[in-house]
Amino acid sequence: MSKMPTLLRLLAPAVLSLGLSAPAWAQLPPEIELDRLNTRAAAAIEARDWEGALKALDAMAKLDAALPVNYHYHRARALAELQRYLDAKKALETYLTQQGRQARFYQQALEMLGELEAPAAQQAREVAAREAQEEALRQHREDESRSRALIRHQQGTGAGVAALAFSPDGRLLASGHRHGRLLVWNAERAVRQAEGAVDGAVRSLAPNPVTRHVAVATTKQAGVWTAVDGVELRGSTLAQPTGRVAFSPDGLWMVTGGDDGQVRLWDLAERSYQNLLKFKGPVTALAYSDDGQQLLVAARAGTGSELSVRRTGSWAEAGALLTRGEVADALFSADGSTVYFLDSDSRAVGAWRPRDGKTWRRLATDPKAAANVLARSASLLAVGRAERVELYDLRSGQAVGRLVAPLVTSVQALAFSPDGRTLVSGDQLGMLRWWNVSGF
Repeated sequence: MSKMPTLLRLLAPAVLSLGLSAPAWAQLPPEIELDRLNTRAAAAIEARDWEGALKALDAMAKLDAALPVNYHYHRARALAELQRYLDAKKALETYLTQQGRQARFYQQALEMLGELEAPAAQQAREVAAREAQEEALRQHREDESRSRALIRHQQGTGAGVAALAFSPDGRLLASGHRHGRLLVWNAERAVRQAEGAVDGAVRSLAPNPVTRHVAVATTKQAGVWTAVDGVELRGSTLAQPTGRVAFSPDGLWMVTGGDDGQVRLWDLAERSYQNLLKFKGPVTALAYSDDGQQLLVAARAGTGSELSVRRTGSWAEAGALLTRGEVADALFSADGSTVYFLDSDSRAVGAWRPRDGKTWRRLATDPKAAANVLARSASLLAVGRAERVELYDLRSGQAVGRLVAPLVTSVQALAFSPDGRTLVSGDQLGMLRWWNVSGF
């Protein structure tokens, strides 16, 4: 590389110092701190201390102050000397783009750019090869995990699976299908034990946390069914067409949410209800917190959705959130402090804390695959997308696995067993799959 110009001719008058961690400088105004760091960077470059120079220059970028006009040129010099050719090339491109042909070091930057072309290209190839190798290794590990995770699969019916629900003891599994069939399975052996017809396409299921009853919401009615001795299905109709249904944790109350935006609270012993809440659009999600102290409702509002958390008993609002996209599903965290929701606008899983209104997206967005359904165990969040299930650690928010098997179509329903060791998925072609997720 050609000899670089001396530092004092290159740096702008304000240059800073590298005493980055000294508490005495912590209270300096940003502009003065910038000058201090710039002075230190100048001295480091003159001494050919490239690591020290880069440390000072990078610290400058973190300040709330305008950078010197030749900042990116000098940062490119340090990066090039440290053999970070790709980063140096990007810094030079930024410098030339910002300063144009009037740049003080225009000619030197062009010459350096030419010298960096070959080593940067080689470094780019090395980075791409390393990333490809890491991706291949990650995919291999995921393939191994998936092959171990899939326990068994069964064809339910020819119609898509709309909802799944485990009994409280984990021995039975109910699957609701879009052509109006309700199946009961031996959950441990994946063997069908009972089948019944409901009026309308199934839209959601909710297990009673105490008994073996399951609430069924269809396009034409809502009712409560039970598996008698695990082999006979008996049911009774309670309500008009509804989209969502949920049981209180004590099993005494049932909540339904309809396309008319009406949320009703049912006294199962009296078979009576009261109109609880009214929303402008159809209800798309209902969920109780584990302690029964809160009720979560998601309902369409224009082109987006409204999320509302209510305190049970008084039904006073504890928090509300408007989303840009429609919310397809939503649920509480185990402690009830956070709401996870599927936002169709971003195709991401959002997180919202009703207590202070904070929102953030903890889970990855996939613009190519819509997220359809959520399920939660004590430690994992499962997201059903097209052709796969994604698993996330609830404590860290990090992805811990993907579940994929041959011929998996869009995943429409998910349910964790009560002990959290098994996850069952149902797809749009009616296939149910049992996954061992105890290792994630």
